[in-house]
Amino acid sequence: MTPDIYADIKVILTDIEGTVTSPSYRKDVLVPYISANLADYVWNNEPELIQHLDAVREDERNPDLNTEEVVEVLLRYLEDEEVTSPLEFLQDMVSDEGYISGRLQAHVYDDVLCACKRWQDQGCLLYIYSSLSVQEQRLFLAHSQVGDISKIFSGLYDTKTGGKRLPGSYEKIAAAIGVPMADILFLTDNIEDAVTASNTGMKVIVLDRKGCLDNTYGCRIERDFDNILPEVVPA
Repeated sequence: MTPDIYADIKVILTDIEGTVTSPSYRKDVLVPYISANLADYVWNNEPELIQHLDAVREDERNPDLNTEEVVEVLLRYLEDEEVTSPLEFLQDMVSDEGYISGRLQAHVYDDVLCACKRWQDQGCLLYIYSSLSVQEQRLFLAHSQVGDISKIFSGLYDTKTGGKRLPGSYEKIAAAIGVPMADILFLTDNIEDAVTASNTGMKVIVLDRKGCLDNTYGCRIERDFDNILPEVVPA
């Protein structure tokens, strides 16, 4: 693929895990923190959380669950990666408290902030499409190790827009942003996501930060953000 991949780029749409941060950030940092602190958060805020705790009882079809048992159910959901509304709410609250207290800080690769500023200087709008919920994204960006980088991004999308292996998800995002598919450059560490986005007409680059990808399916590969939309764009 030639440098023409950059010719009409107006929007950069990036994933978070594997691109902006470690691919295992949620698994290795966020989930263990939530797991270790969820019970204390529930006990300390139980009166305000009644409707969410009752929602767990309803999901489990067991209105007699006491608070300790509800917490055990929530921790089971968390371990099994089972998405439920009460768990989503509570994990956002727990991580929010962790970020604000400074006990939890989002890891960001060293090249990210400089690259984002460079892309903005070149007139690109920046967006995120991640499996992290929009609220998780906001917390992550506002409490990163390089400071609050949330204002760099013009919009955030999660899988409520649609799954990453569904072409319609990328089409919805492009329509919401208001630009043609070909004017968007999607950055991801996942080959299958990249192929799906590419098939919709988006331009794609796969981040291979560890240099371990074998089959690239013809996608352009970069090790980091440094060589993506360089300072001088070839004519």
